[in-house]
Amino acid sequence: IGGSQAVGNGGAIYTLGDTMVTTTTIAGNSTTGANAHGGGVYVADANLTITQSTISGNSTTGANSDGGGIFSDTNLTDQTTELIQATISGNTSSGRAGREIQNRLPAPH
Repeated sequence: IGGSQAVGNGGAIYTLGDTMVTTTTIAGNSTTGANAHGGGVYVADANLTITQSTISGNSTTGANSDGGGIFSDTNLTDQTTELIQATISGNTSSGRAGREIQNRLPAPH
C-alpha cells in the first residue's frame, strides 16, 4: 500500500475496528494538517496486529502530528498493539515518534 496521502488521520489505513495486517508493505504514505496522526496506519480504540510486514518511509506533517509509521490510540485496557516479525523503519513525524502507541486510561471515579 503506497503513495496515499490524507488530510487528517491514516495515510494508508484508518480504522476504528480490530485490524490485522499480514505480509504487507506500507510505504510512502503521509498525513498532513494539525493533529494528523498515522502516516502509514491509524487505529483507535481497537486491537492492531501487524505480522511479517514492513512499514517504512511514511510521514506526518503538521502541528501535533504524531506517529509517522503507526499511530495506535486506545482508552481501553484490554486492547493491544502487536508487532510480530515486523519491520518498522524510516518513518518520520513532525510531532512525536515515527511510531506512537498511546494508552489513555480513564480517570478513576
